[in-house]
Amino acid sequence: MKRASNRLRGQTLGVAVLLAAVASASADDRDPTPADLVADLGHPDYAVRQAATDALLIDPSLTPDELAALAPPDAGPEVRHRLLGVARHHFLRRLRLETFPADGPASLGVVQSAQNPTPTDQPDTPAYVLVTRVLPGFPATGRLRPFDRVLALDGRPLLPDQNFPELMRRYRAGQQVVVTVERADQTLDLAVPLANKAALVEMYAQPGHGLTPVFGRRWEHVLRTTLAPLSSSPDTPSP
Repeated sequence: MKRASNRLRGQTLGVAVLLAAVASASADDRDPTPADLVADLGHPDYAVRQAATDALLIDPSLTPDELAALAPPDAGPEVRHRLLGVARHHFLRRLRLETFPADGPASLGVVQSAQNPTPTDQPDTPAYVLVTRVLPGFPATGRLRPFDRVLALDGRPLLPDQNFPELMRRYRAGQQVVVTVERADQTLDLAVPLANKAALVEMYAQPGHGLTPVFGRRWEHVLRTTLAPLSSSPDTPSP
């Protein structure tokens, strides 16, 4: 009888362990919440911190208020800087959508170098455009990164005699383009929705590509109010 009781206890314990393992696996398989991603902004691995930042940047549901509420009270300078960058992007993104029509000539929302032609001594090297800056408020943010080399749009490789702005004229705001980029040692195909180019012209001034005064003042107001607890950091992103 004792042996039967021991077997029953052993079977019960085994089932409990199995259920715990299944529950743990299910928890690991679930999509991370914004709170999970904010927690990962302080992870010791840079790749994890960057992946969490990108995931927050492409989440269209986030607002500066929500991000301020998610900020850990003991957040260090880097976490604060990353959160402010995400909040800035989502504030400008929502402002862009409210201010400008959905249709029109398209923009990725990047600053790029002049197209690099195929070197004559390296005929197998593809032509590319180098991304030098990704502008907050536009859909490339969180998808493309500075120093990405754009090799193709929708599977069509860039050619040495093509002009990148001319290629973008094929597209309209609201469409999606698959951008093939070379990043470090990887070639990635990234689906990027397109914004209205008029918004880019109105929101960002050249040559420094800072926010124009109207939009800069709107962002400064959010920094002083909604994001005041975070914006006291010396690492606050500038307009």
